[in-house]
Order: sequence, then C-alpha cells, then structure tokens
Amino acid sequence: MAALRPPLKTRFWLSVGDQETEVDDPPEVSQIEGVKNVCQVLKSLHATVHYDEYHGGHDLKYWRAELGRALLWLLSDND
Repeated sequence: MAALRPPLKTRFWLSVGDQETEVDDPPEVSQIEGVKNVCQVLKSLHATVHYDEYHGGHDLKYWRAELGRALLWLLSDND
C-alpha cells in the first residue's frame, strides 16, 4: 500500500539498540526488525531516513546521547 502514496518530503531519525531483541507477541517481530521494516517503508516513499543501530538497549541514556545529533540533522537542510 505504501507504493500508492505520494512521496514524502519528510526526514526521520530512527534508532534502535542492538540489545532490543525482545519479540512482541503478536506479530513476533523484534524491535530491531520492526525499526528496519519502518525504515524500508519510509525509504520506499522517498523520505529521508537516518537509521542508527547503537550498542545498548531501550534506555534513556542512549536517547539522551543522540538527541543533540538527531535534532541538528532533523533541522538541517543536508541529507
């Protein structure tokens, strides 16, 4: 269905920890695979996507560490 939508002119910063391997039941997809799937769908819609897989889990300290970089990238004109 994504292919039927117009291209997105939006930027997305997606990040997930390499230790986020817990599986949701259903649909039995890990957070890592879920974020990768969203990344692929957004790219298929021609959105600008930054994907980052960091060493760690689902934790505030990792989000805090990347927040500055994410905001600078999201608010910039560069890809």
